[in-house]
Amino acid sequence: MHSPTIKHRGAFVATLLTGTFSMSISQSSLSTAYPAFMKAFGLGADTVAWLTTGFMLVMTLMIPVSPWLLHNVTFRRLFQAIELIFAIGTGLCIWAPSFTVLMIGRLLEAIAVGIIFPSFQTVLLTITPHSERGRVMGTAGLVMGSALAVGPIISGVLLTWFPWQALFLFFLVVSLLVLAVSTVTIASVMPLQPTQLDWVSFLLSASFPILLYALGALSKKGLTVGVVGLLILGVLAAGTL
Repeated sequence: MHSPTIKHRGAFVATLLTGTFSMSISQSSLSTAYPAFMKAFGLGADTVAWLTTGFMLVMTLMIPVSPWLLHNVTFRRLFQAIELIFAIGTGLCIWAPSFTVLMIGRLLEAIAVGIIFPSFQTVLLTITPHSERGRVMGTAGLVMGSALAVGPIISGVLLTWFPWQALFLFFLVVSLLVLAVSTVTIASVMPLQPTQLDWVSFLLSASFPILLYALGALSKKGLTVGVVGLLILGVLAAGTL
């Protein structure tokens, strides 16, 4: 199988990795900001932790959808949509007048990250000649691996001098820059193979986030009607998978 010909492959890869790297940083950077969120919204650490827990759950939920999107949406349009969703979510986080709005913004970010994580590896393998795949994938792995370590460092530096909104402002600026550059550097390199999305399986896979949320609520609120309902719903959905 021949790799697709791209006029400026270096710029394509740089844009793809920069966008993915900045999103990966957002995944790990909020842990150092918990005290600021707790003070700003008057909440406990267990509630604020959902900014990370909810993010991870939604990201995991979106990962299985990524292959379907790659084969049903041109990659140029998909990448720009991902950056736009991430930017909108980050903008909501900056504006957030309440923790609920902040949480919604984080979940939008998680949707974007859950789609881009599997996609960027598939795309890199597709556009890279076989003889160069080891070097390119090794570089990509180094970049993505370092992002998880760099996130808390960037967060700590920004929060030392600025309010917590500055952290999201940093992500927003990078995301908008990548989105602008992508109009020139990103090409549609994946062959389209239109298929139907298995909505039933996708919805049933939400049983695991529901179960985790219900178990967390159980320890905090006790055995209420709402918690019991979520537990039953999650168990029934998981049992059908």
